Amino acid sequence: MDAIAVSLGSNSIFYSSIVISLGTASCLCLTWALFVTHGGRRKTICLYVPIALVLSVFLSRILHWYCHMEQYSGFISALTDLGTGDFVLSGVFVGLLITYAIMSAFCKKDQLALLMDCLAPGLIIFIISARMACMFNSAFRSKIAVNRPSMQHLPFAAVFYNSSGAVEYRFAAFFIESMLLAVLMAVLLMFFSKLRNSPAKNSRNNSGSVWMMFIVWYSAIEVVMDSTRYDSSFVPFNGFVSVVQTFCGVMMLAVLVYYSIRAIKADGLKAYHWIIWSGWFIALGGAGISEYLVQRHENWYLSCYFLMSVCLVIMSLFTVSMYKHQCKKPAKENRKTR
Repeated sequence: MDAIAVSLGSNSIFYSSIVISLGTASCLCLTWALFVTHGGRRKTICLYVPIALVLSVFLSRILHWYCHMEQYSGFISALTDLGTGDFVLSGVFVGLLITYAIMSAFCKKDQLALLMDCLAPGLIIFIISARMACMFNSAFRSKIAVNRPSMQHLPFAAVFYNSSGAVEYRFAAFFIESMLLAVLMAVLLMFFSKLRNSPAKNSRNNSGSVWMMFIVWYSAIEVVMDSTRYDSSFVPFNGFVSVVQTFCGVMMLAVLVYYSIRAIKADGLKAYHWIIWSGWFIALGGAGISEYLVQRHENWYLSCYFLMSVCLVIMSLFTVSMYKHQCKKPAKENRKTR
């Protein structure tokens, strides 16, 4: 049950709602500041934000309804009664991407790419607020019990109340994820500053790269953290890989494909491309095996999640390597320079 912050008659304001609202406001403020400061048009962000907010809320709600139909009386009630049930964070990203596709029809692509780059650090603030808000309600559900008294505190464990009301200590997945995302936000802000100060001739290759790197590293973090939860969302026909893990894997692959195409255009098809692709898919297989083992051997948590984390970091580093190769000048341009 949500912890009540303010009670006004029959109406209540919950701590989780306050935290998420503050996180959303901070996200919008940071995105606005970065976008306008670096030459973004106010019209672009004023059109993007309302569409993205509406689509993100309803798509994340629809996705949760599809995965947990038993929690709702029907589809219409799931969309109209937002005070009950939950949301799937992947729907937010789908909403953002659909909004990007809609606005690309009448907005300049360089403006939209800049907006997505500015949105990445702000979106991390929103995700952190959503995760930390779960510390105030029953949405925090980790399947890893922490029984060692010396570790029954943050950042290792958080208090969890089971169905009988008894206190348990579970792995603080959301708290750990929030700390990792805070580090990622700092890195992305430095990366953003570096790209904005880079020579104009490289801006074509750098456009949208902050968003791409955010997608890669956030997905790597989320895949592991979602695996530690026992309330992950699954589609009815697949009970092995969760919706979040599937979405994150697809997004990581999409970024690799995008940079692979650009790298081949810049330098031609080389042997190192095959090395990167092979290493990426081998690491993906290692992450999949780790997920398979951890679902069948509950006492293998430590070794399985360590291996999964290593594999996902390797996948991310291979994608970063491909990004660096796509930053090379095209072969034709090199010939002209000579």
